[in-house]
Amino acid sequence: MTTRKGVHSSGTRPVAHAYQPDRMYARYLYQMRHTHPHRLPVPRTSPRYRPTALLRGARITATTLWHCGIRAPYRADFRRMATAALRHGQVEGMLWAAIAGHHLITYAQEALADRTEKTFYADTMPEPTPSLPQ
Repeated sequence: MTTRKGVHSSGTRPVAHAYQPDRMYARYLYQMRHTHPHRLPVPRTSPRYRPTALLRGARITATTLWHCGIRAPYRADFRRMATAALRHGQVEGMLWAAIAGHHLITYAQEALADRTEKTFYADTMPEPTPSLPQ
């Protein structure tokens, strides 16, 4: 049986490799170019164009660009991805990649600095919850 320490040390290399900003943004660009064009179209509904929805979208966009494009240490990688995505009209994909990417990069940095779990490994299994009678 592998010990908790063994699992943690074996989890470091994949986390560091998979969540490097340049590699991750390259994967997101591939998705935007090859899978996003084949998605089903989202129906354009009037609630999407209400002033509150537009302001919320503008705030999310501005916050994302501020955190990923200006403040982040990986901003050069983000800017390369964002430029390529916007060149192909992938605004939604760029924002999705920025938000998801920021979350995963932050997770990887915290995991590598031992501030969070590298793996989801528990020493003991939790007690199963009794099922409801049917």
